[in-house]
Amino acid sequence: MRLWDVQTGQYLRVIEPWVNWVTSVEFSPTEPYLASANQDGTVKLWDANTTDCVKILEGHQRQAQTIAFDPTERKLASGSDDHTVKLWDLQSGQCLQTLDGYTRAVVSISFHPQGHLLVSGGHDPTLKLWDVQQGTQIPTLQGHNDAIRSVTFDAQGRKLVSGSDDDRIRL
Repeated sequence: MRLWDVQTGQYLRVIEPWVNWVTSVEFSPTEPYLASANQDGTVKLWDANTTDCVKILEGHQRQAQTIAFDPTERKLASGSDDHTVKLWDLQSGQCLQTLDGYTRAVVSISFHPQGHLLVSGGHDPTLKLWDVQQGTQIPTLQGHNDAIRSVTFDAQGRKLVSGSDDDRIRL
C-alpha cells in the first residue's frame, strides 16, 4: 500500500511490503485508522498517522474483498469470498457478528449514514440489507442478473444505488 499526498501527487510512504494482495482500503470517518482487506482473509487496522499496524482481524476463511467503517460507532464491516460479512469491534478487534446468507463471494458493502443498516452485494446477484444492531437480515433486494460490484447509500440514507456486471446501475 502507498500513502499519497493529494496536493503534490507524490507518495509519502509505502505501508509494509505485502506478501498478499490488498483488495480494499478505507480511512475511518471517526477514528485515526486506515483499514485494509487482504487476500489472506485478514483485515488489518493501521494508525493513519504513524502507519503502524495496530490490529489484525482474523476470522474470514477466504480472501477478504471489501471493508466499510461504521460512520457512527467504532465498528468495521468486512465482506469475503467465504460468503460472509463480519462486524468487528475496533477497540477489542473481536468479531461481533457474522452475517451470512450468501451463496457466493461478498464484494461490496456500505453502511447507512446513521450506522444502523448495512447493505452488501456480491457474486450472488442480490442486495442484502442488514440491521446491524439486531444482526438480522431485512429484505433481500433483487433486480440484477449478474454479480453486484458496488453498493452505496446517498448522504441522507434515503436512496441506495448498486452497480453490476449486468451493465446496469440500479437506484
